[in-house]
Amino acid sequence: MPSWPTTIPQSPTVNGNSTSFGENRLIFNPDLGRPMMRRRFSIRDDVVAFSFIMSAAQFAIFSSFYKTDLVDGTLPFTYFDPTTGNTSTFQFKTPPQTAYLKPFYVSVSLSLLRFGT
Repeated sequence: MPSWPTTIPQSPTVNGNSTSFGENRLIFNPDLGRPMMRRRFSIRDDVVAFSFIMSAAQFAIFSSFYKTDLVDGTLPFTYFDPTTGNTSTFQFKTPPQTAYLKPFYVSVSLSLLRFGT
């Protein structure tokens, strides 16, 4: 399994990071009464958003990682998760979003699935 490259930023920026619990409930609405709920799976995948500031050279490495190593983001990868302090398995939920800040710097926003939390 591919790992997050060590030659690009390892920690996201302070702003623009979030975690949302993945939906893990099965909800049934009977004809009468309150909805009935139960846990769907014993583990769930959470959605994590991270933002990074990368130089042009780092962004080239990231682009190669995404396009080649992860086959356009379709494969999972390992990364040290700064929100949990553990190495976790991630997969891209959506393609990366980029914004060019100034010459030679790029803001990269990621929406990822963190497996099995």
